[in-house]
Amino acid sequence: MSVNGEILGSLLWVALILINLLGGLMLAQARLVPIKQVHNLIERLSPHKNAIGLTAAAIGIISFILTSLSLNLFAGIIPQVTALLVGIILAQKSINEKKDDVLKKASWSKSLSDTLDRLAPLAEVIGLSALAAGIIHFIFQGSFYFI
Repeated sequence: MSVNGEILGSLLWVALILINLLGGLMLAQARLVPIKQVHNLIERLSPHKNAIGLTAAAIGIISFILTSLSLNLFAGIIPQVTALLVGIILAQKSINEKKDDVLKKASWSKSLSDTLDRLAPLAEVIGLSALAAGIIHFIFQGSFYFI
């Protein structure tokens, strides 16, 4: 991310790592339940699923916009995309409620619903990908262009 030297860039870097790790844990919980510590963490985070999802989507979008403004479109794209996907899946309930209330007349409302339905079976894979992206983004940040 080209805004790394600034405070905002550093905060977004940490936020992308944390939100990818938290969201990844929640989406990949079926594979991670045998680990007692992870199971306890997931139980504590479950009531906040929608808030974590909306936060993840917002962080992914804000990070992408700030990176795009620096004309460095694909820098850090992997953790941004995984954060956005995790956010959409975790906040699906909130998105559907808002869609029903606000977006009834929008032409892309049906497309949004179809996209959410297509992402649902991939939740575990996206969760594992988000975990990997969070770890790789933490360890190798700045070493690879897309991370």
